[in-house]
Amino acid sequence: MVLAGIYERRNRRRAYAAGHVEGRLEGRAEANSAWRDWLRRKEAAAERGEPCHEPMPDDESDANGGAGGGIAAPTTPPSTAAATPR
Repeated sequence: MVLAGIYERRNRRRAYAAGHVEGRLEGRAEANSAWRDWLRRKEAAAERGEPCHEPMPDDESDANGGAGGGIAAPTTPPSTAAATPR
């Protein structure tokens, strides 16, 4: 039983770390895509001789209602929070 618990906690930590890395990579890809799209629209407007009044992607409100890119600080998963010595 004790070994099963240790094994389960270790697997949870590994899964959390892998998910965290994957999430950061996906977020970075989405942000890069948004910036590339914005830059294309800005350059197209400049070629037509029009000003670009569209805000930069990081100036738009995020889904949480705040300003900026919406990047939250990483958190410790609940399963390891209690086991972390203070």
